[in-house]
Amino acid sequence: MWAMTGRGTMVGRARWAGNGGSYRTVQRCFYTVISWPVLLWVCCRHHVLDPTDTYVLAGDACVVTKSGKKTYGVDRCCASLYGNPVPGRSFFALSWMSRNARRSSPLQVVHMRRTEAEKAAARTKAQQHIAHLKNKAQKGQPGRPKGSKNREKTHVVLSPVRQRIQTMIQQQLAVLNGVLPVEHPVVAGYFGNHPALHMVRGFG
Repeated sequence: MWAMTGRGTMVGRARWAGNGGSYRTVQRCFYTVISWPVLLWVCCRHHVLDPTDTYVLAGDACVVTKSGKKTYGVDRCCASLYGNPVPGRSFFALSWMSRNARRSSPLQVVHMRRTEAEKAAARTKAQQHIAHLKNKAQKGQPGRPKGSKNREKTHVVLSPVRQRIQTMIQQQLAVLNGVLPVEHPVVAGYFGNHPALHMVRGFG
């Protein structure tokens, strides 16, 4: 029932559930609180884990497009496949990848929902960036502005997105509890910057 292809609607799941399954049964199943990081780790540990293999912790974002305005968490999400922001829901997934088997197993998936304050801050930052580009074009002086100084890079303020991902990694390492030694994180090129480096260095 959970591996059915296509759009997994409530009615579709109820029809595929067979004897003992109904619309209300599916609803009760969704209302049940399940510790997915622990459940996925137990499944991977018993069926996939190879003590002689080397594993890395991988993370990437995924956007599920959604039309309409009633679905919980619908927002304008940047999707690389479409090349521009699209209406939908954004998720961030952590998985562990096997070097020998060249296979990835999911460990944790979190809905990356922005708050109203984060949306307002993003709009303000975009407006400031546009104004900066206009001023720079009017001045016509390329390069570094006169009088600017190097900024202190030891103190890094993580963005809300990186804070959520940092929390995910911290929770996942607590679940793994040293059974699966994680030496390297693998993420998209979007995280190839100084703040993301501090985001993972705190975990060693």
